[in-house]
Amino acid sequence: MGRKKKEETSENKIDKPKSISPFDIIKMMFMNDGEFEKLSNIILSKNYFMINRILAIQFPIQAQFFNKLNIDTANVIRSWRTFVIMKYGYGRVPGFVYTKGAKKSETTTNSIPKDLKEDYCRHYKITMKELDDMLYFGYDYTVNELNNFDKNVRNIKDNAIEKIK
Repeated sequence: MGRKKKEETSENKIDKPKSISPFDIIKMMFMNDGEFEKLSNIILSKNYFMINRILAIQFPIQAQFFNKLNIDTANVIRSWRTFVIMKYGYGRVPGFVYTKGAKKSETTTNSIPKDLKEDYCRHYKITMKELDDMLYFGYDYTVNELNNFDKNVRNIKDNAIEKIK
């Protein structure tokens, strides 16, 4: 004889909690007082590391103390909330939370002629990969070196070849 299936009603269903990101919690810390108070300690503890890291951008000493002390992580986030609201006020998220990264340089190595690169590599006995690394880590200096090489060494070689002919 088989088992009877339980009828599923809305009372029997368990709703899974919505995943909350650290940025959602930070927004709640400063803008939605009621929603922040409703967050469970488990959710706050799961997001402790990232929230502490984000707030360490502006307050590295305080973040380090929170790391060293063995305090309940949910209470650390509540302490952060009190501290930062006293410092920045209530109503908007502080600007340092949403910082933009540095933009990549618009300059590319395509502006340098390939034959100049090849001559430079042959003259100094380096690989093209090494030259590309030089351009990546010190673009301005390397371009100046290539220009000096073009003016001095390359032109001298070209003049010497013309004299031989």
